Amino acid sequence: FMTGDMLGCLHRSSPKGGRIAWRLIVTNITSPSSRHSYRRLNVHPHLRRYGDAAYSPSRLSLSHRMRSLSALSSSSPPSPPTSPATELPRPLPRPRLPKEKITYLSAISSLSKSRLSLLVVSTTATGFLAAGLPPLVLSPSTLALTSTGTFLCACSAASFNQILEIDRDAAMYRTRSRPLVTGALSPSFATTFAITSGVAGVGALVAATPGEYVVASLGLFNIFLYAGPYTLSKPISEWNTWIGAVVGAIPPLMGYAAATGGAVTDPPALILSSALFLWQFPHFMALNWMYRKDYTQAGYAMVATNDPTGSRTAGVISRYAVALSAVPVAAWATDVTGIMFVVEGVILNGYALYMAEKFRKERTKANARRVFLTSLGYLPCWMMLFVLHSKTWDDEEEKIAKLEGAQQTFVVNNVVAETREGIRQGVLKVRDIGRDLCVHEAVMQKRATHTVESAEQGSYVDGAESRENENSITTVDAVVDP
Repeated sequence: FMTGDMLGCLHRSSPKGGRIAWRLIVTNITSPSSRHSYRRLNVHPHLRRYGDAAYSPSRLSLSHRMRSLSALSSSSPPSPPTSPATELPRPLPRPRLPKEKITYLSAISSLSKSRLSLLVVSTTATGFLAAGLPPLVLSPSTLALTSTGTFLCACSAASFNQILEIDRDAAMYRTRSRPLVTGALSPSFATTFAITSGVAGVGALVAATPGEYVVASLGLFNIFLYAGPYTLSKPISEWNTWIGAVVGAIPPLMGYAAATGGAVTDPPALILSSALFLWQFPHFMALNWMYRKDYTQAGYAMVATNDPTGSRTAGVISRYAVALSAVPVAAWATDVTGIMFVVEGVILNGYALYMAEKFRKERTKANARRVFLTSLGYLPCWMMLFVLHSKTWDDEEEKIAKLEGAQQTFVVNNVVAETREGIRQGVLKVRDIGRDLCVHEAVMQKRATHTVESAEQGSYVDGAESRENENSITTVDAVVDP
């Protein structure tokens, strides 16, 4: 590099030559290959302007020129690349923060895993609806309080999980942007939020079911199970996935218990809970395989991290997908749903089994992602079909009247009656729309209509024949009678 004295001489003797010299230096500084060097050397921004006038030393102060040239002259040449045997592991890059300042609302949403918590609430609501229409009509506030309490308990468990895993989250690409890693929220604030949401969630579950504490106990136990054994066992044992599956299977029991007054051993509750337990293995095994390098770098003990070929991961996905396909048969065998739930379950589970088999044959990240996305669509479809074909919704008016008599529920004004009737009509309308979308329901309805029309036509023909016989008898009597 040329010194400042040489540049000054060139500029005094030939201004054009001085500008050319400055242009050579600035072009080297601002070229794409040396852009990071520009940032590291802290060259004045004026040097990056284009045009002859911008490169003239007279346009820059002496301090700026000397600081830029001294930085260039003192920069050390790049070190030669090291061999692969001696190359150190590359540290993770710093998390890319959004341009705008992170708000507390978005940070709290990330801390509580709000989307996952809403998915948990949907399974709780499905458990409540599996008990039939009467609980929904007679006590819609119970469903609202149960859903709110479940959401707050899930937020509390997720917050405790992130508090205990700050260092490991920082070592993973997938979790390095979480608020406790980036510093958007402090651990003390996260701890306060986790305790507050847990207490509020359990309180809401107690208010949802006054007089019995089965639902609140399940909610409190789930917080402990997720934040304690599940989180602490992740770096130790592969069985953490099975512990987490138990956590996911409890919310449907909470919803059904809230609707039935604490019953958790009825067939609908056990069917739902079993389905949620089995569903989580294809879902999370595919996720673990997609991010197995992250989990290994963070020191987690997962099936995928101890499975270089992916054969064990594919085996777990296939086995639990097969087991999940047997749940609709069990629901029909226990008289929880109709036979058409089995037929539709064959289609739904057939696609899931196809994706599992595809991953077993070719264990790539793309196929694992397909299994993961299939599981995301599978769960809401399965729950919707389960409620649609549930036999607990049959004869709903008789059940409502019976339940009102048993509970001695008296309607004191027309507003309550109209509200209940509106809820009942709305739910039944939604259920009828769902049935209309099913092909087999349309076929059955068409067949029933055809049967009714045939019966009406047969009765019309029989009536006509009987009238003809009566007329003939009357005519014969008239002829014979003198």
